[in-house]
Amino acid sequence: MAKKVPLSELGKTVSEDVKARSVLEYKAYAFDVFREVIIKTPVKTGRARGNWNITTMNPDFKTTASKTPNQVPSDIDLNKFPSIWIANGLEYIRDLEQGKSKQAPVGISLPALAAVRSRRR
Repeated sequence: MAKKVPLSELGKTVSEDVKARSVLEYKAYAFDVFREVIIKTPVKTGRARGNWNITTMNPDFKTTASKTPNQVPSDIDLNKFPSIWIANGLEYIRDLEQGKSKQAPVGISLPALAAVRSRRR
C-alpha cells in the first residue's frame, strides 16, 4: 500500500527516500568492486585473494596466512558516505597490480572497476 504523506512533508519524505536508495546503491557498488577485485586477483597459492580487506575511513593492510577470500564485514556503516578502502597488505600485491602476472597482465583494481562500471550502465 502506498505511503500517505501530507503535502507539507513531501520534500522531506522524497529526500529521505532518495538518501536511503543512494546509501543502498553506494553500498552495492562498493561491495561489487570488492568482490570483483577478489575475482580478478591471480591465484598461485591463494594468499593474495585471501588478504583483500574492505573498510571505511582507513585502509586495513593486515595480512594473514588465509587463502580464503574475506567476506564483507556485516558491521560496515556507509550511511554517511565515508571513504571506502579496498586494501591488500601483501608485499607482492604491487607487482600483481602492475601486471607482473600472466594471469592478470593488466593488473587487478582497474580491470575490476571497469568490469563493475560496465555492468552498472
